Amino acid sequence: MNDLQEEPTKAGVAVAYLRVASQNPADAMVSLESQWCACKDIARRNELRIIATYVDIGVSGLAAQRPGLDLMMSELSMGSLSVCWAPYVVMADTSRLARSARLLLALELQLARYRTRLVTALDGHMVTRLTRKENERATNRNQATR
Repeated sequence: MNDLQEEPTKAGVAVAYLRVASQNPADAMVSLESQWCACKDIARRNELRIIATYVDIGVSGLAAQRPGLDLMMSELSMGSLSVCWAPYVVMADTSRLARSARLLLALELQLARYRTRLVTALDGHMVTRLTRKENERATNRNQATR
């Protein structure tokens, strides 16, 4: 069993994030459909149920502020108080979340603070390990300050 299947089967829920930069409706729909299929596939393989989907259309992955992303991060920040909080965010690949390494790392660390792991169809192992490591560091820091 791989890393991704150990924890997801315990929690069971995830949110999905989809982003497409194109403002052309036909191009956007093809890309969104492909991303949605990838999200459903990774959720199925990891026994996760997607409870909410956040979408940004016509927005660059270089933009730090995006309506769908901002709403997702806001709801995840509320933890178990939010109807849409989930321990996992699934997406087709990390380029949907960010097109710059700096923004990607910032968002991954923010997700880790919310105790939410990023799981992707193409590169989930690498990102999940990074986020898990940050979660462990945050937990150790919190325990040390008690």
